[in-house]
Amino acid sequence: MAAVLAVSMVPAAQATPSMAGDAQLVAVEGNTLAHTIRYANGDWQRFGHLDAATVGSPTSVFIKGEEHLFFTTSTALEHYVRHVDGTWDLAASVPTVTADELGAVNVTSLDGRLALIRQVDRSSAWLSTQLADGTWSAWETAPLGDLPIRGLTVTSNGGTLRLVGVVDDDKNIMLVNRSPEGVWSSPTYRTLGVLGTSLGIGARASRRSAPTST
Repeated sequence: MAAVLAVSMVPAAQATPSMAGDAQLVAVEGNTLAHTIRYANGDWQRFGHLDAATVGSPTSVFIKGEEHLFFTTSTALEHYVRHVDGTWDLAASVPTVTADELGAVNVTSLDGRLALIRQVDRSSAWLSTQLADGTWSAWETAPLGDLPIRGLTVTSNGGTLRLVGVVDDDKNIMLVNRSPEGVWSSPTYRTLGVLGTSLGIGARASRRSAPTST
């Protein structure tokens, strides 16, 4: 199984009741998306699979009882939704984007709404948020500063959005905030020593056990 993962504090992809502390994991396995759940007691559910075209890095978030999973193929941005009854919507709405503008995507909940970040290269990123009627806002430019960004992730606190990026020197991270009023801060940088090429913000899973594949 490829080490391309999305982890969220969510119910399982299978139709299983959720409990506080459960976490869903989604991984790319060939041309399928493999999903499982780690229960709050440390046990794992077996992997289930969803067929998909060649998949880029998945990203997911849990909002109002539903899991929203985004990923890219070679030609499109995809949005899958797992409902509370365990069924999936495999054609949920996405912001308009052409195949040559796809890049890497990251999603978070911005005050209860979907917020999607798209990074095409090491100097450019854009934000689109889902509106109350289910449509998406126009892409707005996110300031990444003057240093090239190797990897980017996103989180939020209420209506404030935060981007965290790994600078291309693998020693520094970039931080930039977007206020609830839509105003972006100037990027700031922190030195953390040697970093990897990817970055994630989220819950930490226990190493007591690991899932098995079907």
